[in-house]
Amino acid sequence: MGVCIAAIYAVGMLLVAAACAGGYPGIADALDTGMVETQAEQSAARAGTVTLPHTGPTENTYSNGTTVVYFPAGWVSGLRNATQNADVGFDSGYAGSSGETKYLNNLTAALDPYDHIRLREGYKLEGYRVSDYLQAYIVPFVVEENVTALPMTNRTRLLPEGADKNISRYIEGDDSPESYLEASVFLRELYAIGAWWHARIGWPQQTVLESPEMPGVAINSTHATVTIHTEELYCGYRTVTRYTDTYSRMNYEVSAAERTTVSQEADPRWPCY
Repeated sequence: MGVCIAAIYAVGMLLVAAACAGGYPGIADALDTGMVETQAEQSAARAGTVTLPHTGPTENTYSNGTTVVYFPAGWVSGLRNATQNADVGFDSGYAGSSGETKYLNNLTAALDPYDHIRLREGYKLEGYRVSDYLQAYIVPFVVEENVTALPMTNRTRLLPEGADKNISRYIEGDDSPESYLEASVFLRELYAIGAWWHARIGWPQQTVLESPEMPGVAINSTHATVTIHTEELYCGYRTVTRYTDTYSRMNYEVSAAERTTVSQEADPRWPCY
């Protein structure tokens, strides 16, 4: 049973299902395979894992022309923390009252911690933070720099003219392994900014792991594939999830994304109430 299903049963509210199923345009509409790997599959994966020092990225090159670069989990966690602490124009600790909408005109600042990716010249990131019953979340979008968005009225949530919710179309980078990992992290962390209660189910409350494998980027002449394993403690379960994002080289719009449940087991550290 996946963590989202467990949450639905435990809380008994359709809203939780919506929070679990909610996508991040361009990346986290990732297909959930719905499969828990067998013990044999997990053993095979661990057999190919390289134990690496925690001081920084480590590169391994193979005869088929693929280079795999592994990164300490702390490197990813540092980016995540810096993104959440970016000054995007509101107090991230404030849940907001139900029905409240706040206009965010400085979401571009969320990219400041990332050294290897940037927003395409001539564009900016803006968005709305919406507080609904039992959750709060942001609706980010890209607009041209000369466009002035207006606060939503009557809860219609209309985007400014020319706005695009597919943020990944406007991400550029230096084609380094770091750039693809940064893109995968940023395109998830952006939606975690200001997330509250049920909107935090999934990536926002997961911890990046170094086992069964450190965060890594496999890169060859045509593609880069990012792999990140996470742990989530929720409603009496510990769930390990693997995120896999594939990019064409020099294109930061994800061409394929998967989310796979590696394992799930009962864990008393976060019981359901």
